[in-house]
Amino acid sequence: MEWVLTIAEQHKDLQGAIITMNDEWLNVLLPDSRAFRFRPSKMIDESLSEEVRTKRLTMLLSIGVKNATHSQVKDTPPPTTENISNEHTLDFSDDSMNDEYNEGINARPILPIIRRSDYFIQSHNHETSDSIIYLPLTDFVGIGIAEDLPQVIQPIFYSHFEEAGIFERDTDNIGELFNSVTHNLRAFNLRKNKGLNIAHTTINGAHVFSITSPHEYQSSWFGDIEIIHRINEAILQDHPNQLLLYIPASRTNLFIVFADDPHLAEFFSFMRRSLPTKDSIYPLPHTIAEDGWKEWIPFLDHPAARILENIRTSYRKSTYDMQVATMNTWPQDHGMLKEYTIKHMKGERHIAVSSWEDTDIYGSIPECDYISFIRSFNDKNGIEEKTSAATVKLRVACDIWREGIQKIDNIWPPRYAIQGFPSEDILTKMREASRKHF
Repeated sequence: MEWVLTIAEQHKDLQGAIITMNDEWLNVLLPDSRAFRFRPSKMIDESLSEEVRTKRLTMLLSIGVKNATHSQVKDTPPPTTENISNEHTLDFSDDSMNDEYNEGINARPILPIIRRSDYFIQSHNHETSDSIIYLPLTDFVGIGIAEDLPQVIQPIFYSHFEEAGIFERDTDNIGELFNSVTHNLRAFNLRKNKGLNIAHTTINGAHVFSITSPHEYQSSWFGDIEIIHRINEAILQDHPNQLLLYIPASRTNLFIVFADDPHLAEFFSFMRRSLPTKDSIYPLPHTIAEDGWKEWIPFLDHPAARILENIRTSYRKSTYDMQVATMNTWPQDHGMLKEYTIKHMKGERHIAVSSWEDTDIYGSIPECDYISFIRSFNDKNGIEEKTSAATVKLRVACDIWREGIQKIDNIWPPRYAIQGFPSEDILTKMREASRKHF
């Protein structure tokens, strides 16, 4: 029934939906938390031509979307594969959650938006010293603010607020601004919901929680650390001694999974295949600490290590590619901006590598797994050739050659500044340290 999933994932009304197959059942959880399910094999004769089967399945999916219903809100045990979703409403009402919110320039609510770092980087205009108002939450995920207009979510730039006299970047506290916007999200949610709606389902065998309200802003809760801690406590009451992983997958999908779920690899494989690229954020697992987020990277013997490495390097490469392209338009002299390269190794490994040549004077490399130091020489015919003088873990290079490579403080996502080229003595120490450590 692979063709069923393929057609369903391409359906125009199912963008952002969670689509799974369990036995003969096609299960669909829509972004607005409505759900429907049916058995295609019982409704479509497989002896028909592919064209006819596709038309009938498309029609059935359209009917399903039209007639989809919200799951009943009640306390139930974890779902089996026969239940597409059990939805719980977590009552977080207190003095900090009411239905009053601040309005923006167009008398619409101002709300937080979660996006990958390159979304915000592209907004920088150095000619006007302007950008979207944002803060980094992790090395690759940030929080911005936007107005909820009837037809579009409109990101807010510093210039918008300064012209309206709402905010001055030199005098006003940006932290207080984001605290206010977080309050707006809670209030906005309570306008249409009794609390925070969380669905519990199974995807490719893995238990998955997803925040389903408010619609179009599900991922925005990733920026509300206080509420995330409350969600953590609520889930752990029924599932003690679990490590919860939070995945800002897309604008409408903030997933929560268990770190020791035996089907974690299958879940991430499904997500890698089905997540809409244009709406995706950074679909990798994070753990919550007292002061924020930390990306969860398992040991290589973990069943999900390979697929997570695949997703991580892919998303980081697209982010760093955009960072380099954008920084090359800025007026500052950044020197050599080295690229993030993915090397495909044996055992389905995906390794992130950057390089630095002896002809490079100064510049920077992205955060990566390995760095290759490249020497140039002329062969007997006078033709320039290049050879690797050393390829070592980035952290080994930083430890050994501290005067030459250092992490840059004021750039996001992270990069490392390099000046000059390591001496042969330093290169030898790098190679020796690398062999000893690994």
